Amino acid sequence: MKKIGLMAFLAVGTLFYSCESFTCNIPEDDNYRSKTEYCNRDSTLEKFVGEWIGTPGAYPVIITKTNNNEYALNVTTNLGLTDGNGNARTPVTLNNWQVIRNKAFLSKTSFYEGEVEATITYTSNILMGIDYTLSGFGIPYDNSYSEILSQ
Repeated sequence: MKKIGLMAFLAVGTLFYSCESFTCNIPEDDNYRSKTEYCNRDSTLEKFVGEWIGTPGAYPVIITKTNNNEYALNVTTNLGLTDGNGNARTPVTLNNWQVIRNKAFLSKTSFYEGEVEATITYTSNILMGIDYTLSGFGIPYDNSYSEILSQ
């Protein structure tokens, strides 16, 4: 009787373990907790990569993968900022945006004479959203913004 009970316990334990085993256990990956797919960092990052146009203002947003093995991106942009004379500022590169599935996050970092904190949300291969907050620039620039990126 003890052997049958032990075998039943092991069978139930194996069943629960197999139901909870996943091939992709990297939270940043699109396939996180998937039982049928493998983690694919390049696929997760590639959807963001490209030359995008920010609106309003038609400003450039160039997104590239980092050269390390992290779920991270680099973004080159001016977020539509001008030099005060109506001329677009030269875009700068903001490094190491951390990617978690369909979102890329930039923690507060230096940006021109102020700081920026931002999130890019992937929607489709032709449309993304960007939410960012500028600080340290003064009025009227210090504010939070929600804009569209398109290809």
